[in-house]
Amino acid sequence: MQAAVIYSNLGWTYSLLGQKEQAIKYCEQGLRIFQELEKRAGEGMMRNYLGDIYVDLGQHNKALEHYEQALHIFEELGDTEGKSRTLNSFGGVYDSLGQKENDSERRAHALKYYQRALHEIGEEDHNAKATILNNIGTIYRAMDENDKALMHYKQALSLQEEIGDRSGQGITLNNLGMLYSTVGKRKVTERKKALEFYARALYLHKDIGDRNGEGVTLHNIGVLNYDQRRYRIALAYFLLARRILEEVRSPDYESIQEYIDKIGTIVGKEVFDSLVKDVQSQASQIVEQSLLEHLK
Repeated sequence: MQAAVIYSNLGWTYSLLGQKEQAIKYCEQGLRIFQELEKRAGEGMMRNYLGDIYVDLGQHNKALEHYEQALHIFEELGDTEGKSRTLNSFGGVYDSLGQKENDSERRAHALKYYQRALHEIGEEDHNAKATILNNIGTIYRAMDENDKALMHYKQALSLQEEIGDRSGQGITLNNLGMLYSTVGKRKVTERKKALEFYARALYLHKDIGDRNGEGVTLHNIGVLNYDQRRYRIALAYFLLARRILEEVRSPDYESIQEYIDKIGTIVGKEVFDSLVKDVQSQASQIVEQSLLEHLK
């Protein structure tokens, strides 16, 4: 039993370090021991871990196989917490596939799993409940049901503020910024709200040392400024975001480079080269001034 727990911890650690193949190796060893000992709860946990790793690898079918088996185990044991976690993971897979392929049917599947997960979660588990509410809000945002998205994001934020989950607050504030950004392309007042939420999220991410969250939010503010044709300010955000997301090895790095290239195409090479030279040395100051304006 102790060996299985050690393998489990090693698998989780290697997964966090980005060494997914090594993580799978240790998780499978832990899984085999739990099966031999007929420890069903441990087996369900390992199935969930393996599903999460395969999601990170983009191997969604394998992830779903492990989640299906984990869900069966947790239902057999009457483990509502395990069921909720697994149902949320199912939703995450279909959400990811729906985004990738712009597939409304898969988004609908994701929503059903998230709603089932919310139903299973205990009333006192505010952390997990806020995560699921956030996920449901994101599905509704993708489906252009903005009022429902806003309601779920606000419920998530309220829970996170209640339990002092600053990391979660940063994620929800960023999501609220994305929601208002969509509407803000048409309405100035909504765009202002988006920038306020992004600014609050960014300060939270920086305060708690969440580099990936900081980079993603800088990227999102950059996009909003790009859409307003404020290319100098947008470029400052993009340059800072690119540096951070390259540092944390985020795939969002590529999206930022695409926007930088678009600015170059729009303004022309000569102007762009001059703009980069001007902005690069004072990107932080430009961003700070921009943020202060958004929070006024």
